[in-house]
Amino acid sequence: MVYLTTTCRFSFMADCDDPNRIIELGQLQADNLPDCWTITYQNGSLALVAFFGSIYMTRKLASGYNQTTNQSTENLRLSKNFNRITVLTASLDGKYLAASTDSGIHAIVETDTMEPIAEMNTAQAKITQPPLQVEFVSFRDDPIVALLWHHMLLIFDKAKHWVKYDIDQITSIHSEIDGIRILNGLTHDFLSMVDNSTTAVYSPGAPGNLLVDSFHLFQQEDERAEEIISSKFNLLENIMVIFLIQLCVIRILQMVPFCQSPLVNVPWQPPLRLIF
Repeated sequence: MVYLTTTCRFSFMADCDDPNRIIELGQLQADNLPDCWTITYQNGSLALVAFFGSIYMTRKLASGYNQTTNQSTENLRLSKNFNRITVLTASLDGKYLAASTDSGIHAIVETDTMEPIAEMNTAQAKITQPPLQVEFVSFRDDPIVALLWHHMLLIFDKAKHWVKYDIDQITSIHSEIDGIRILNGLTHDFLSMVDNSTTAVYSPGAPGNLLVDSFHLFQQEDERAEEIISSKFNLLENIMVIFLIQLCVIRILQMVPFCQSPLVNVPWQPPLRLIF
């Protein structure tokens, strides 16, 4: 843990189980305090990153009292000029930073190089007010960042894909390894990314949804049921689909009492050979 004292001194608690082991990082002037700071991993080592306007200072955090570390100062280059970083956070693995500026630019920065890999400009939508919170939704493959204002939650990724959720209550967000928690006075929600295979299952054109739709149409004696099956499944070439449909029909008959017949309770035997 790194903290800034009321005497303008950065201190580093290397071990939270030993709170008396404090390492002094340096004295600052009262009129030159950082706008924000956080702890990251840079090239495998813990590092303190503090922003003074558009300039950031990095210092490796050594756990020993007598170990000395180098301090560097650089300028963060974004596509639009800004005066200061208003909100700063690091991903749980320390490999990425999410920074919001006073000019409406929100950036995802890779900590090893301190270069921005994605930017979102909310000033184009006339949103220049800094967000209340910035958290990472995901950081394993491609980083995804959530920005929280009083009225909305904006989520964007490295490819600038974005989605917006309206907020009508006082809300806070908290980053987890596999998503973010969205908390307010009444509800507790969890937002997480899912695999493409999961998304495909719930898509309108997924085979399971098509079978359900065709079954409902079949109950209504609608000819579109046969059209859906014949257009999406080539029953003559793929015999496995026929077996799957038969199993679905048998299962449905077992669940509907008035459709049961003695044939339903006959145990199903797998075919000796499937021909594709």
